[in-house]
Amino acid sequence: MGQAIDRIAILSEDTYGKLFLKKLVERINVGYKVIVDRFVGVCNTKSTRQVKAKLELACVDRVIIVVDADCGPEEEVYRRVICHIPRNLRHRVKIVIVKTEIEEWICRSLGIKHGCKPSDDLDKYVQRRYGRKYTKSMLPSFADKIDIEKLAENSASFTELLVELEKLYPS
Repeated sequence: MGQAIDRIAILSEDTYGKLFLKKLVERINVGYKVIVDRFVGVCNTKSTRQVKAKLELACVDRVIIVVDADCGPEEEVYRRVICHIPRNLRHRVKIVIVKTEIEEWICRSLGIKHGCKPSDDLDKYVQRRYGRKYTKSMLPSFADKIDIEKLAENSASFTELLVELEKLYPS
């Protein structure tokens, strides 16, 4: 294991993603303080101030930024985020890029086949199973349904998050 960690901040692209990740991290039970907040945006100049504030004012050891690639080139998403992170702080920032969107993790955990828009595939599943449409506000409720070990085996981006949280589950 690496050095002891006291606090990590996770920044999520949207409000419901923040609540989803907060509940998911609580289930992982990392054993130290994890602050989960909304990320101001992939290509937003305010993200520089946000990351600096987390590292300097909130006194966190690392910041993990979780963003969607929306089936686009992950390298481009990475470049759009990293350009707003000050060079002297980049070693304390990890960018976890979900190939499509965060609903991908739910689909992979529940065994739902998905394309570039997992939220559409999750919508079909929710309609069949519960008789109503999936809305983004439902995202946090799915954190309780995630099979963490199965997801770690089936998702590179989730495994990256676990590694950063120093809680990698063996397959």
